[in-house]
Amino acid sequence: MVDASALWLNRYRDPLPVRSRGSFHVVSTVRERAGDETGRRSLVVLGSRSAERACVARALTDIAEAHRRVEHPRIPRVVELGEHEGTPFLELACDAVVDGNELLRVLADAGQKLSYGQGDALFTSLREAMQAGHRVIDPRSGRPYCFGRVGYGNILVSRSGRFWFVGLGHNFPLLKEDGRVEGLGSVWQAPEVMSGEAPTPVSDYVAVLMIVRSLTAFCDMGELVQRFFFHVALSPESLEAYELARWFETQFISQRPDRRPSIEEGIAKSQRLRAIMGVKMDLEGLEARLASIIA
Repeated sequence: MVDASALWLNRYRDPLPVRSRGSFHVVSTVRERAGDETGRRSLVVLGSRSAERACVARALTDIAEAHRRVEHPRIPRVVELGEHEGTPFLELACDAVVDGNELLRVLADAGQKLSYGQGDALFTSLREAMQAGHRVIDPRSGRPYCFGRVGYGNILVSRSGRFWFVGLGHNFPLLKEDGRVEGLGSVWQAPEVMSGEAPTPVSDYVAVLMIVRSLTAFCDMGELVQRFFFHVALSPESLEAYELARWFETQFISQRPDRRPSIEEGIAKSQRLRAIMGVKMDLEGLEARLASIIA
């Protein structure tokens, strides 16, 4: 049994729950540092009261190891891995206050949607963060670091609209401390991962395509859909856009693992689709929209 209450005593203040269910709790808080009155927030990950402490400690060690090895601005760096009065914890340099589950709930309640360019920026950022992991070998497995599965809980967002992705080492937003799926939210994964095979960089890309498909409900795509997919026969560009969209479904999401194209080919097709549709990634607009939603 893990008792999280002792962690806040004389160590952190102003705890704000980001996730307070399942095997792992995620809390935005302010570290009590001598002479530091800036109120800078960081993120603390720790086990729930019902989680097995030894398994939690192992998982947090694996997370910290991955975050130390994989360098990317969207992967939070490690501040401290430790134990306080019997409670294992991991502190990450990330001032997020909500995860993707809460963000989409607020977005839906507000009746707002992201633009296509803003959604594209989120998708591309997730893919780039994953690829940073793919370039580093996990010493435990001898394979590249992979997320394996993705869900909205893998996305963390600050009040300023800055966002990060977590899930390397041990995918704590989606998994119990023993590695089983938590079952508290939607999970997207390639078929081979679902059947128990080890994840690969290409299976990560499939998972990204699947979560992106689910996010279309939260993006304003009406005009683009009308232009390119309801009037396919009207122009060669419309036909090409339709075929590219179908290509991702047939060549990645529905294809056998050994017959999938490379991620690089997928990226090239994405760039072509973006050019045909005349849209640009809008990272600055995305962060501004996220900040306004949280405010």
